[in-house]
Amino acid sequence: MPKFEFDVDDPMEMIAVSIEGDFDEMASGLVDEFIMMGCDEEALLSLFRNPFYRSTNAIFKAKGEAYVCDLIRSRLLSWA
Repeated sequence: MPKFEFDVDDPMEMIAVSIEGDFDEMASGLVDEFIMMGCDEEALLSLFRNPFYRSTNAIFKAKGEAYVCDLIRSRLLSWA
């Protein structure tokens, strides 16, 4: 059933936060999460290229396609 009133105490409300720390570790963690959800190399690369996915697209813009492709391949190999 749709929710018509805003509830300030809603524990299921999604909240975006910025994360600081090691950029490469964050990127590896994101790739690992999507691998565990069943994404293949093509699907992963499309997530990084798509501006709708802000975190992955920010990595793509900051580091470039070659970095992202290398990262995806290396993380896929470690899960194989």
